[in-house]
Formats: sequence, structure tokens, C-alpha cells
Amino acid sequence: SPFRVYGSMQDHGSFRGVVTRDPSGKGFRAVEFEGAPGGEGSNHAIDPTNPYIVYWAGFYGHLFRSDLSKSEDDGRKYIMPKVFENETRL
Repeated sequence: SPFRVYGSMQDHGSFRGVVTRDPSGKGFRAVEFEGAPGGEGSNHAIDPTNPYIVYWAGFYGHLFRSDLSKSEDDGRKYIMPKVFENETRL
């Protein structure tokens, strides 16, 4: 059955694709990947209950949640914990 693959490349950003096994059982079909939330060097975690929800880390450890069923601006949310007064940033 098909599954989603996410990754990122230095200087090129983040990408995703839906991959299926070749009917011969000897590999995977080539697919064209599309842009994904994040940037170069990002880590991605997909919500196991909703494949449209993607958590990702940007530069300097900033954390985001993207809902791919919405527009980029409406679906992206900054989720870093609040820094309190006199507290060191993560």
C-alpha cells in the first residue's frame, strides 16, 4: 500500500512524495516529489492519526505544526513553548 515519504536537502528545502512498491516486489516506483513544509535540514513528524498534520523543525530549533488541508498561511502554526521572563530560550 502507498505511504508518504518526507525529507530535506541542503540548499533545496523540504519535499514529500507518495511511494508505492513496484508490482515486481523488487523496489519502489519512481515518483516526482513536491514541496513540503520546512526547509533545508528540517526534521518532519507526521501525525499518525491525520496525515495532513505535519510537525517540523526549522532553523535554530524553531518548531511548527502545518495542516496541509489548509493554505500555507492558514495551516502553519508556530508551536515553540513560551519563554518566561528571566528564562533562557531553548
